[in-house]
Amino acid sequence: MTSRGSTPSPDERQMLLPLSPIRNREFLSNHWLEHRLPLEPEWQEQRKAAVDTLASLVALWRVERESNALWQRSRFRREIHSASF
Repeated sequence: MTSRGSTPSPDERQMLLPLSPIRNREFLSNHWLEHRLPLEPEWQEQRKAAVDTLASLVALWRVERESNALWQRSRFRREIHSASF
């Protein structure tokens, strides 16, 4: 938690993602979102593109996660090295 007037940490600014594939804000019924929408032709037409896009995002996230881990390790080494002299 941040105190009044302070800048939130990156963790506090991170959006929380829902644990279900649907986050209903009471605009539409859950029944329609879960059972009827997947039957719509437009939904079916875009399914492969959505799956492909999601796979691309997952692959990108893995690359970025590894890149960030490498950067963190090299930063730690630089800090340790500079502190020892």
